[in-house]
Amino acid sequence: MEPAFQDIRPSSLIEHENWVDAESPLEEVYQRLAHQECDFLAVVTGKKVLGLCSRAEIGMLLGHRYGNSLFAKKPVREHLVPTHIQVDENQNMSEVLQRAFERPKDRLYDDIIVTDEESGFLGMISMQTLVTLQNRYFFQAIDDLKR
Repeated sequence: MEPAFQDIRPSSLIEHENWVDAESPLEEVYQRLAHQECDFLAVVTGKKVLGLCSRAEIGMLLGHRYGNSLFAKKPVREHLVPTHIQVDENQNMSEVLQRAFERPKDRLYDDIIVTDEESGFLGMISMQTLVTLQNRYFFQAIDDLKR
């Protein structure tokens, strides 16, 4: 039987645990992203999450004229997405969905970072997974109302 919506926690939805050290050079991060299915990596310093980096944004930066020469050796910490969502592993799913859907439309499809109580990185959830989850429980609620 499927768990009730209020019982689902972000830690149960983690899809990948891909991260990169904050001091890693952009060219290395881009190569790593090129060989993975995910479009985002958490940027970590020590055990703490610093932010999120994006395959598309790093690719555009390095792909501009002279971009590789200017930015390839720069640390990824200097090129994080402007905003990211970081949630606690046990946070209420309604709150997670609300925060995810309140983002500006240019950031709507960024992955969500899941951390432990001490802000240590655990993994990431894609927006596709959250939309699928919301949709499944939405239709379940409609069926319950019909009954």
